[in-house]
Amino acid sequence: MNVEKISIRAFSAPHEPETCKTFAHEHARVLHDIGVQDVVKPDVDWASDPDTVVFVAEHPTLGMVGGFRLQMDKPNRPLPMEKALAQIDPRVPERLAQMRLEGNAEMTALWNAHRFAGRGLPLLLMSSIVATASQLPIKHLSILVSQYMAAYAIRTGCWHIPDVGNDGIFEYPIPGFRSSAMCISDLELLSQASMKDRRRIFGLRMRPQQVRIEVPRETPIEVSFDLLLKDSAMKDHYRSLQQVHDRYAA
Repeated sequence: MNVEKISIRAFSAPHEPETCKTFAHEHARVLHDIGVQDVVKPDVDWASDPDTVVFVAEHPTLGMVGGFRLQMDKPNRPLPMEKALAQIDPRVPERLAQMRLEGNAEMTALWNAHRFAGRGLPLLLMSSIVATASQLPIKHLSILVSQYMAAYAIRTGCWHIPDVGNDGIFEYPIPGFRSSAMCISDLELLSQASMKDRRRIFGLRMRPQQVRIEVPRETPIEVSFDLLLKDSAMKDHYRSLQQVHDRYAA
């Protein structure tokens, strides 16, 4: 049986301006397809921000088929969640400010191209971000995600923020469209993640560069992960672990 292949990789946004342009274009197409392009208008300021990590899924013939961003929470630069929800619920900026004190980042701009739909790619992208967070000086991850995607977020350890919206649920970005404000505040243990997804995340955390067969839905996919950030202080440690793994796998 021929197994479909993709790669998922992470990089600091300013390192690859052309890739960021493709990301923004494809994200805008998905927003147009679901009819929210007039409400959710993607900005491109993140493309020059060294504290934004971009995750892209690329297919050998279909090109870039999915993406996600990790944006560090910094003073005087509101996160996308805050921009989206501050006028709806003033408790959102207050809650994010509390998380910022210990280090917070937002998972944002998740998209999956229709030409590669139905394979469970969003789950793999979320797992990649949660795994890569261990390379960054943060203790929290936050996310504003559609109800459909919330199921994937729960599997990777997210839970609804209970003290905003209606137990974390908002009618956003348009009437009748429900979104969830969620977070992970135990990045080390991921106690709320499902066992299967927790094992995947821990495996990627230990070895950010690896090839493995994933079955996020019914169809197996061979995924080449490259989640080792160039600026990570842990890169020598990860490479040593990879060398040990390769030696025992031979």
